[in-house]
Amino acid sequence: MIEGRVQGDSVRQRSTRTAGAAIRRMISGLAIAALLATFVVAGSASAGDGESWYERISFKGDFRARDEVFIREGDKDRHRLRYRLRGGASTEVNDHIEVGFRLATGPDANSGNQSLGSGVNDDESIDFDPDGVFIDKAYLTLKPHGTEKPMFGDSKSITFGKMSNPFKTKGIGPSQLIWDGDQNPEGVALQWGWSPCDCWDTNLDVAYFVIDENNLDPSRDPAMFAVQFDNSVKVNDEISFKSHLTYNALRKLTGDVIGRGEGAGNTEGLTSNNHIDLIEFHGGTTWAAHEDWPVTFWGNVVFNLSADGAGAGKQNTAFGAGLTVGSKKALAEVGAGYFQVEADAVPGFLLDSDLFDGVTNGEGWRIHATRTIFKNTDFNVIAYIGDELDGDVADNLGSAAADRVRIQTNVQVKF
Repeated sequence: MIEGRVQGDSVRQRSTRTAGAAIRRMISGLAIAALLATFVVAGSASAGDGESWYERISFKGDFRARDEVFIREGDKDRHRLRYRLRGGASTEVNDHIEVGFRLATGPDANSGNQSLGSGVNDDESIDFDPDGVFIDKAYLTLKPHGTEKPMFGDSKSITFGKMSNPFKTKGIGPSQLIWDGDQNPEGVALQWGWSPCDCWDTNLDVAYFVIDENNLDPSRDPAMFAVQFDNSVKVNDEISFKSHLTYNALRKLTGDVIGRGEGAGNTEGLTSNNHIDLIEFHGGTTWAAHEDWPVTFWGNVVFNLSADGAGAGKQNTAFGAGLTVGSKKALAEVGAGYFQVEADAVPGFLLDSDLFDGVTNGEGWRIHATRTIFKNTDFNVIAYIGDELDGDVADNLGSAAADRVRIQTNVQVKF
């Protein structure tokens, strides 16, 4: 009797999963059909435009030369020379559709850097071997209303492909607790913007990103669902505020995906159910009483709601705070920020690779100075000074002491 009930429950569970998969496929099919229908309408509406799509192509890129020094406790100092080259193009095919791409050096999703003396060949006996170039972005953006204003809000768009990160903070100090600056996620993103008045801009971003394809079970692809609400308020000509609140839901994480964080400071307490829920707030205020010397105070905090505290206790919080003074186009922009990242506050593969060398369970400072030395050319120096946060956690992980200094000297040219 018990065996019969167990078998019946198993059949019902399989039926439920099958029905759920069918519903997801149906929703996906309807979404694709709606998207294709929109393309047809957009193409028809723009068929009479006099300007050709190739006349709307724009090209841009940047080149960065870097000298980098590592000073680690109990290890030899390291020095390397690196460069990063990125170049791409975009075009407005019509009033509704934009297509773009970008190529970049660097085989790592967290870094477009290419170290001198390290090419595409694994054979160390080959000197001066060529460096690789990769697809860094490839996207399509749909603007359903074209040049017309939407019924609700002031702007609306849908982007598909490998895209610029819609959740990366700009203008509120460094954001390094979630997302590396070089990461470009892959998936679908919806953007909606609204300006209730001249002094207030608000924006809503919703996205679904595929982290890894599970070819053994396509219905179980590790993925991220994220929602961000941000605001920008200008009180007067001198004072302004910016902030965003973000919810990140990582779902269906496999052992391989979770394991990527184990070598980057995470413990077994990162999650207990293969799901991770992160809440992030980032905000700041700028006082620009003097045009050449604006002052920005900023703060950033992240909570991992899924950390269960296994082993070394709950390690679920990360924060940063600091200030930035000056303008790089005047004398210089200088800034300093203090960061503290507990072991399971964020998955290690999402932490910025420059902060504590991309390893959680750290605390320390980020200090920088930037100056525009020529048109479209910046010179900057960034120093990361870090230490391990909790020695007991480090001991449990069997990791070495995290005392480290990382200094980057850069010249960046935009074209």
